[in-house]
Amino acid sequence: MHATEYFKRLFAREIPVVVDNPEYIASLKGRGFEVLEYGEVDFRERRDPCFVLFTRSASHEEFLQLWDEVPAITAHLSLTKFDLTPETIEYSIDQFLGIDFAATLERRAAFYDSLLSCDNVEVVPPQGPLMCAMGEEVELADRADEMTPGFLYSVSEFLEASVVNLAADRSSFILDGEFAFDGLIYLCNNPGLRAEVGELFKEWVRLASKGSNSATFVNNAITRFVLGGVDVTQRLLEVTGGKERGSSATEFAFGCVDYELESQEWWRNSVMHESFHGIHVGIGMGQQIPHFDLIARGAAARFITEPRPDEAAS
Repeated sequence: MHATEYFKRLFAREIPVVVDNPEYIASLKGRGFEVLEYGEVDFRERRDPCFVLFTRSASHEEFLQLWDEVPAITAHLSLTKFDLTPETIEYSIDQFLGIDFAATLERRAAFYDSLLSCDNVEVVPPQGPLMCAMGEEVELADRADEMTPGFLYSVSEFLEASVVNLAADRSSFILDGEFAFDGLIYLCNNPGLRAEVGELFKEWVRLASKGSNSATFVNNAITRFVLGGVDVTQRLLEVTGGKERGSSATEFAFGCVDYELESQEWWRNSVMHESFHGIHVGIGMGQQIPHFDLIARGAAARFITEPRPDEAAS
């Protein structure tokens, strides 16, 4: 099944939503969905498509153990590592339900085509100048749009075109220059990390929502970091120094959703913000330091292809 058809059927309320938290059953039913409780669904036996909404880490981790064992076409939205206040969960659901998936997937395909055919990407002012030098080989998030049984698709992978430095720092790309951005979101992959720096990053989300944000990259690492007009470089270096990849960029991505500008509440730590049509840069791996995204809505870029030596000579 093509992703466009899947999400068209979901938004038409033809595919049920499975929830791991009974508190949201009434809310989803009020939006017109058939709702199933997570504990009552046997995913190994189910043949009909479904959509899963996670707000609890334990159930999400359990679900991911079923890779290649689920015969139904399945996608999920995990909110577990972000702001779990009921207001933000409801906000994230509404943001998700407002997406035009056909247009989003068209943008995603075009961005991936451009990324895979260029040598460099230049983020232009007012969000740049930031240069992204692409490696000879690049690691991509899943770019498929044909959904097959057994794959446990995350909604986020359909909403962005992403290049990542997973194998090593600078394995896929290197950033240099200035990046001005509108908002920040973060996630922690373990409770201890959230307890250690969660309040700091919550404050950074609030600061970033004021505007006047910028990050300076030298050889792919942040050397100056400003949020809400406040220089927080020293605190960033304290948090990231000697851990995982430090302040190095681990993701360079194009958000593909054309949200309504008036509906974005940037002071919320919502996963839906990273898919805003524009560019975001990710830092960290989420284990020793949070993974956080710097999001520039509406950011534009030039895709640059360097001439080959024989072409330059001619």
